[in-house]
Amino acid sequence: MKGTATSHSNPFRYRLTPSMAAVSCIVLARIAIYLVAAPNYGYFRDEMYYLACGEHPAWGYIDQPPLIAWMAWLLEHTIGVSLYAMRLLPMLADVGCIVMTALLARKLGGGFWAMLLSSLAVLVAPISLTLSQLFTMNAFDPLLWIWIAWLLVDLVQTGKERNWLWIGVLTGLTLLNKYGVLFLLPGLIAGVAFSQLRRSFVRPWFWTGCVLATVISLPNFLWQFHRDFPFVQMVSSVRKAGRDVMVAPLPYLAQELSLRFWSSWLCGSLSLRRAGGTHFCFGALSACWAACSY
Repeated sequence: MKGTATSHSNPFRYRLTPSMAAVSCIVLARIAIYLVAAPNYGYFRDEMYYLACGEHPAWGYIDQPPLIAWMAWLLEHTIGVSLYAMRLLPMLADVGCIVMTALLARKLGGGFWAMLLSSLAVLVAPISLTLSQLFTMNAFDPLLWIWIAWLLVDLVQTGKERNWLWIGVLTGLTLLNKYGVLFLLPGLIAGVAFSQLRRSFVRPWFWTGCVLATVISLPNFLWQFHRDFPFVQMVSSVRKAGRDVMVAPLPYLAQELSLRFWSSWLCGSLSLRRAGGTHFCFGALSACWAACSY
């Protein structure tokens, strides 16, 4: 297992191959979109709210974790809050997502076309373009999630238990950005439990990663705890007011596995299963995430 994929165990140690040259062109296209589009859409109301939160740095807020407010504070005290400045960090996060998606495709055994098409899909996906055009929490979640996925695949292929440390750090940072990663974690744990990686449960690296994630996110938890969890109260109030769109489990999963997505997801998961037991961990992760996210 440890000898299956040692040549690409660092996502940033890639020479400029034709595949990476093609991905670089897609990155340049994304930067061009930023230069053209950034000043042509005014400030979104949520952006104004995050700027206001940034004027009062804290370990937590009623309706979101603190990272977005910290970044707003950093922008205001460095490059300013012009439209170009506000959209810079989301654009860089999207660039990172494009690159990491291509590297993940390569990690899973893909060649030129796999890297090109996967990175192109990130570039042209309407939801990706929308989220990465605005200074909101949603702009940074995809990069953090895909990085966690890359580390997990690298762990599966190389057996480097130290990856759990980085997974823990990224999970902690993601919790400071948005609580949605709590839906990823059950899928990750289930994927590990149903694969050969379950031996990690009796080794120190996994639990050290858990400790790191806890330590990083603990101040925000304590902030919520000492104020009787205002975020939970807010979500409950929104639901009672009928503002949530409630969907039953099966219709929800049908929407998640939409016509544009389900076939590639299913084929990818089956391909991972055929690739061998270690690759099945990632397929199980995707399936369990779809179930747990409800």
